[in-house]
Amino acid sequence: QAASTSDGGSMHLFWRKLWKINVPHKTGHFAWKAAWNILPTKANLIHHHVLLDDTCEEYGLKSESLVHFFWECPKAKELWALIDQFRSLNNMHFQNFVDFLCYL
Repeated sequence: QAASTSDGGSMHLFWRKLWKINVPHKTGHFAWKAAWNILPTKANLIHHHVLLDDTCEEYGLKSESLVHFFWECPKAKELWALIDQFRSLNNMHFQNFVDFLCYL
């Protein structure tokens, strides 16, 4: 399964909801940076010619993108499995971090 957030109206609603969540400002700002894919993941550092290798340090199987780092990496899956509500979501796939945030 994959969520899709390409609709402009739903994106406007997403951003409004994101900024209204009662979390510390730093947390919202982090989510904003992640949604715009401007965090220094290995995949982004390759894109900006800072690194030569973007594979995940933990398992070396995939590119370290935001989706991989927060959801697909086996270490991330271990952490999510500790939360009851997320145990059954192991097979979910997200195209990008915004889809992941929208799902959450």
